[in-house]
Amino acid sequence: MATPESNISLTSLDRYTEGDSTFKKELIGHLLGNLEELNIKLEQAVHANSADSVRFAIHKIKTTIEILSLNHLRGLLEQMVELLEKPNLENESKALLSEIKLSTEEISSALSKAQAELG
Repeated sequence: MATPESNISLTSLDRYTEGDSTFKKELIGHLLGNLEELNIKLEQAVHANSADSVRFAIHKIKTTIEILSLNHLRGLLEQMVELLEKPNLENESKALLSEIKLSTEEISSALSKAQAELG
């Protein structure tokens, strides 16, 4: 199932890096690391049922979301905070976590492909 971010536009990376391919490759590496860390932190937050932990993860990935205009992912993360603020919604938060992971995997795949093309 494709998410809205499965076809992310990397043109914002070109504008951000001003055509510097070395910087672009390095930036992509950082963005990939941020997405990986997000998945780890979200897994922990859902396990601990902690909306505050999700808020912290959102804060840490804010720049990645802005650089790549990941509005769908931002919305999913905000939904996660709302779910974790309510009691007895563990199944729903786990289902949303799976959706977020799918989205981040697709974003990571697109970023990895762009990074590989840079050599």
